[in-house]
Amino acid sequence: MIPQGDDGATLELTVTEVTKGASADLSQLKDADKYKGYTPVYVQYTMTGTDSSADLGGDVLDDVDVITSDGRKASTLVIIGTSPFAKCDRNSVPDDFGPGDTETTCDVAMVQGGQEVSGAQYSPYDGDYADDGAIVWTK
Repeated sequence: MIPQGDDGATLELTVTEVTKGASADLSQLKDADKYKGYTPVYVQYTMTGTDSSADLGGDVLDDVDVITSDGRKASTLVIIGTSPFAKCDRNSVPDDFGPGDTETTCDVAMVQGGQEVSGAQYSPYDGDYADDGAIVWTK
């Protein structure tokens, strides 16, 4: 279980797939030229509701990151509005997301040419997990 939100709510989280896309995928973005030399990486994961997850309705989980083979977090690609990536539907936590409810979602990161991906991690910017280490999924 991972903590989410400011009120101590939790979710279960399972990374189901980490896949590299093609650099051509980034051509759909506004100002695509600034992404030359990068490749998108898609992290698919499933959120499962808990006793406290109903309080998270509408929240977007933003702490699942791609990890490169050297152990660093890849750059996150922030997309405002609808994702241009058919491979990566970004979903928020549904309203009234109760115990056992599931929602599949995705995050997009970018790696520079030649960087290899080793997996994904959950690590919030602050709090206990940030101090004690991340939850890591490896390929």
